[in-house]
Amino acid sequence: DSAIDLSVVEVVQYYDASLPCSIQTPPIYDVPALTLWYVGNQDTPVYSYDQRDPRRLPVEWSDDRVFGESGRASYLPLEHPPVLRLLNVTVSDNELYRCRVDYHTSNSRQAWVRLRVI
Repeated sequence: DSAIDLSVVEVVQYYDASLPCSIQTPPIYDVPALTLWYVGNQDTPVYSYDQRDPRRLPVEWSDDRVFGESGRASYLPLEHPPVLRLLNVTVSDNELYRCRVDYHTSNSRQAWVRLRVI
């Protein structure tokens, strides 16, 4: 899948932002196993939402160096499209973000979001 999905979100500083994970054509008969969020072209995720074990509740993790220890980031998988919610954004959040969704059987999909803090 060579198409790149890019969304742009503008938000006023100190307000909350919802970054959509708008992947193209998710597999119809498959469900997400792992959702990862990255900043820019970094290879290390800054947020993860792990649903690989269907017998357990999803496990969330966020990088304190990026989002602080107060848990400013949370993933809302039931939104359409799913979103990464960032509380109290500042100009330091003004970045290009990438979400990658790994499925149980299908190929991974990814989408990009440009967050503009004004």
